[in-house]
Amino acid sequence: MMKRIATVAVIAVLLFSCKGKSDEKAFEVSGTITNNSATMIYLEHLPMATAQATVVDSARLGKDGKYELKSGSLESSVFNLRLDRSAYPFASVINDVKKITVNVTFSKENKEFPEKYEVKGSDASNKMKDFMFAFNSQLQAIYFKDQLADWISKKDYWKENVRNFMLNLLEQGLVERPITRDLNWGVPVPLEGAEGKVLYVWFEAPIGYISSTQEWAEKIGQPEKWKEYWLNPETRLIHFIGKDNIVFHTLIFPAMLHARNDGYILPENVPANEFLNLEGKKFSKSRNWSIDLIDFLKDFPENNSIDALRYTLAMNLPETRDADFTWKDYQSRNNNELSAIFGNFVNRSLEFLRANFNLQVPVLSEKYKDFVQDWNYFAENFATLKNDEIKFEEFKQSFIQKYSENDFQLLNTLISNIDLVSKHYETYRFRDAITETMNISRAANKYFNDEEPWKSVNQDKEKAANTLFVSVQLCNSLGILFSSKLDSTTR
Repeated sequence: MMKRIATVAVIAVLLFSCKGKSDEKAFEVSGTITNNSATMIYLEHLPMATAQATVVDSARLGKDGKYELKSGSLESSVFNLRLDRSAYPFASVINDVKKITVNVTFSKENKEFPEKYEVKGSDASNKMKDFMFAFNSQLQAIYFKDQLADWISKKDYWKENVRNFMLNLLEQGLVERPITRDLNWGVPVPLEGAEGKVLYVWFEAPIGYISSTQEWAEKIGQPEKWKEYWLNPETRLIHFIGKDNIVFHTLIFPAMLHARNDGYILPENVPANEFLNLEGKKFSKSRNWSIDLIDFLKDFPENNSIDALRYTLAMNLPETRDADFTWKDYQSRNNNELSAIFGNFVNRSLEFLRANFNLQVPVLSEKYKDFVQDWNYFAENFATLKNDEIKFEEFKQSFIQKYSENDFQLLNTLISNIDLVSKHYETYRFRDAITETMNISRAANKYFNDEEPWKSVNQDKEKAANTLFVSVQLCNSLGILFSSKLDSTTR
């Protein structure tokens, strides 16, 4: 599964001339790199200037085929430019030596450039051989590609973006992936001659899922209990991750478990999300472009503000594509949805109940004595009725005749949307689940408006009592449906 590859040194020398006065001058640096290598380019005999670099041609690395460039500062006459591949641990690795070309631009106001620049490129990476994860090896009779392809092909219920990503990788061919890093922290590679090498965190972290379960089992005095989870085909293993970690949870970790051949379960689902940005930009601690939860709690300590944040994040989950968090959206979600729709309905219902029924759930009159029974029947037989148009229409007309059109439409929306909410949660479409829950709140407001209890309380108090009875039940149902996102509000 592991094999070692050598890093090839990069040496490139380029000499050229440029004369005259200019505010900007550009030239190219050419060199070669190999897997997991980093190249340091030295630009010698340069005046003090500002330098920028961009890759203009490279071996394919990931979807965009670009390398990460980490620029140093221009000190004296030497500028160091590091091409760091470690920033793309999931990118496709090409084993052959590849050529890269870098454009470097120097700007210097009102001064002459030297007539000649000498540009040298050299390998600055650790010369120690790297460890790679091989999906297929004739030498070791390992052929994980077919096993993984067969396994993933059956996951037609996975999120489309995750499944398509994996199928594309399988179609392109599973290349070897580096699983070690040159760091002074981490889990050391336990082999002779591997000093200074540590395992890449997401190679060894999934193994920790199993070992932590084993540790838990030992702590409770049942050391074999971990097997009830990891060796039990009835166990459902779900990985909630970001899209940058799909490969390790759907290829490498399953391949490791396949290799063990000890009956370990494989992930049932990997509902990975895309990226969440902040005000149109990527979150970045180093650029101070982020929201620290501690700071948020200092600025918004109220429980309802915390609920509003949780709700806004849920409604903006990057489930199928990258999404954006904005403070304007946070304000809008709080004011126009939580307050104006959900909060408005609950407040109207409870205020009316306080003013007219002493905050007590109304007792239904003889006319409405079967309402709860009919409600339960509708809920329990909803799927059967929906599949039989004639029976559904018969029940609808009977219900309306006993109660009202408003009552039927409200219950129909409530029951059908609860069914949708349940399906969305089961398929990890949390944003859609919350949306359908809020749609129930909208239907509840419409019901309250159409029933006009402020009129019926004086003209037909039995009807008003039924309206408030239904409204109170809706408040309870919405409290349950929203509880995972609005913890404080729904208590």
